[in-house]
Amino acid sequence: MRLHTDLNNRPLKQTRTNHNHSSDEAEDIDCKLLINEIKEPAKQTTENPRTIIADAFTKLPRSSGFLMPSKETLTRKINYRRSYQLGDAKSKLKNRQEIIIPEELKFTYSGHQFVLIDTGEDDKDRMIILASDENIKYLNSVKMWCIDGTFDISPSLFKQLFTINVLLNGRNLPLLNAFLVDKLEKTYRRLFYFIKEFVHSDPEYIICDFEKGILNAVEFFFSKSQISGCWFHLAPIYTNIFNKMV
Repeated sequence: MRLHTDLNNRPLKQTRTNHNHSSDEAEDIDCKLLINEIKEPAKQTTENPRTIIADAFTKLPRSSGFLMPSKETLTRKINYRRSYQLGDAKSKLKNRQEIIIPEELKFTYSGHQFVLIDTGEDDKDRMIILASDENIKYLNSVKMWCIDGTFDISPSLFKQLFTINVLLNGRNLPLLNAFLVDKLEKTYRRLFYFIKEFVHSDPEYIICDFEKGILNAVEFFFSKSQISGCWFHLAPIYTNIFNKMV
């Protein structure tokens, strides 16, 4: 019902209207169905989120477009769905032998190989090295590498995530990542043995921490490089020595 008034708010007439929400509700349903449809390729493929979203929008009536979340929001939904799925799969693994890398995850979005080395499920000291062809090419050409290992973000089935980074335009870029089962010198030597199969030139400089196993392995395989220790890793060593003395 509508009430019409004059400028002094005196009633002039009343009219009854039948306001129909069916069109709006149909468009809203279209959007919800499409959002659910977007989640399926997010789980089953490694397609770029922008491609998934663009394909989905071609199926949506123009009149419903304004009801859809922003492309940034949809991208976050896709990335969340993928990270949730990977996390769920990871939580079910009991040992490294059970790790199976799906074919679609062995390649980048642009189709380049990403899994450089996987020593396989029969290897009790399994090692997985990740680097694209472009990254290897860059490692062969840059003058300085920064080598480091981290234990905080390594998957539970591995001891550490080992990285080789380079500095480019003031940014620290990881070009090679390796999942290692321990921090023994023999493991580092094995890692660099594999890397030398693809990287044939020694960088001029290599910066790494003061862990003896890493230093020995680097010196053995990259004898032409000038090796420097990292102050970030040296400072805690001096701090510990000082604390023991006082």
